[in-house]
Amino acid sequence: MLQACATAGSDAPVATTGPAAQPVELSDPLEPLNRAVFSANTFVDGLIIKPVALLYRQMVPPPIRTVIGNFLVNLSLPLVFINDVAQGEPQRAADTAGRFMLNSIAGVGGLIDVASDAGMPPAHDEDFDQTFAVWGIGPGPYIVLPILGPSTLRHTVGRGASSFADPVSYAIDDSDVMLGLAIANGIVAREGAIEALDDLQRSSVDFYAAVRSAYWQRRLNLIANGKTTSGRQNDDVFRLDLDAE
Repeated sequence: MLQACATAGSDAPVATTGPAAQPVELSDPLEPLNRAVFSANTFVDGLIIKPVALLYRQMVPPPIRTVIGNFLVNLSLPLVFINDVAQGEPQRAADTAGRFMLNSIAGVGGLIDVASDAGMPPAHDEDFDQTFAVWGIGPGPYIVLPILGPSTLRHTVGRGASSFADPVSYAIDDSDVMLGLAIANGIVAREGAIEALDDLQRSSVDFYAAVRSAYWQRRLNLIANGKTTSGRQNDDVFRLDLDAE
């Protein structure tokens, strides 16, 4: 439900020059409405989404969860490849294509992460929000979407572009299957974020503001390809991308 976040208080990877320059903080002109949607999302999360994630953790053994995670990551790679190319990142695009082909063939459709065992670079996240940022388009105002959670105007448009351009959706060509994959992505991501979200909520004076800040740090990290302004890697507290996100 809640989008991807990065460690609170870590260096925000803000690009200060060039077309991908990003603001340090997000504009939030819709804050009263956003807070109302955020409260509704938090209620739904506590009532349905978190319990389902806990049940998934309790009922599915860790090795099977790893296999499911590998499969979902592999399915995301064709769209990542498109965005790597669109951002002018040939090496990252080659890494993504190589990982997808190796895991799809030798890894039984992506169930086994053969590429990591072979020493290939780890999978990375790319989406149209990041691509639009690299093209010089600003984030626009902060928006909290029902169920999907934190976003910006640019990120919201990017979600639509991802849905339209994802090769997997054309290959499968079944809306029910795609919906099932989106739900699976959400459950897997929420299970991985249980402790991080609980800790963030306990330690925050204003949970809404803390999530907004963490969300933006995470997006900045992705736009900067994991490099902070000081050149350090920004460690993720949790990843919750529902693209499917």
